[in-house]
Amino acid sequence: INTSKIVLITDNNYVISNFKRDGVKVIQVWHATGAIKKFGNAIKREYPIKNYDYVLANSDYWKKPYQEAFNVSKDNVIITGMPRVDHLVDHDYLIKTKARLQDKYPILKNKKVILYAPTFRGNIYQGFKSIGFNGKKLLDSLGEDYVLIYKLHPLLLNDSIVDCDRILNLNNEETHDLFTVSDMLVSDFSSIIFDYAFLNKPLYFFVPDLDEYLETLGCFVDYREIMPGAICLDEEELSKAILKNKNYDINSFLQTFFKYQDGNNTKRVIEFIKSFNKHQE
Repeated sequence: INTSKIVLITDNNYVISNFKRDGVKVIQVWHATGAIKKFGNAIKREYPIKNYDYVLANSDYWKKPYQEAFNVSKDNVIITGMPRVDHLVDHDYLIKTKARLQDKYPILKNKKVILYAPTFRGNIYQGFKSIGFNGKKLLDSLGEDYVLIYKLHPLLLNDSIVDCDRILNLNNEETHDLFTVSDMLVSDFSSIIFDYAFLNKPLYFFVPDLDEYLETLGCFVDYREIMPGAICLDEEELSKAILKNKNYDINSFLQTFFKYQDGNNTKRVIEFIKSFNKHQE
């Protein structure tokens, strides 16, 4: 870090916040396309985050949250769009990946595929945990046409998953790849819902701890108002919502949080780095 001119990072970094040398410029390319749950300096931490020069984001909505979370000025939250979603508008990628996964997991063919991708609870100091979710109970109430895919957060990979013919543990597969083969997403406070919105497929929110979560950690969005799907507190509510399949305005949600949906975010980031580098010279 301290022998470089420009540093790109995707997570918070202790060395940068505490030991960054003068003259090093840091561009934060966050590992998510947005942030539902509060993080960074917006929550209680062991050390304050600082010394980032720029943060990349998807839309002006994130200027204020990222200013707070990363300790940068609003002007230094740069709206380029995030490279991680460029391929989600690539029709060839979507078609070929779906075919590959269906060949690899034949049970996914001709089924209604539910992708379950929750985030973690807790933190590195107090430990990480998950919420209770009974996937078999959900499937039993939905019927034989449904299959459930688990894609857990990397911090939850030790969680046990019930043994069932119609439940697949696909933690070994890339999350975006699983988007292509799924018909709907069930999540909670994970930023993965922003990515999934690109496909305009149904979203459902399984949040039995919603009140507690909002009171203790909090969100950067008005969760109850802005989520483009049914908010469910238990498996029964979730199954009813899936069967009802109410239409929500996912496109409006997408427009709020993504300025660019053209697949050229990577190009814009590269041009920003080039112009910034040239200016420094």
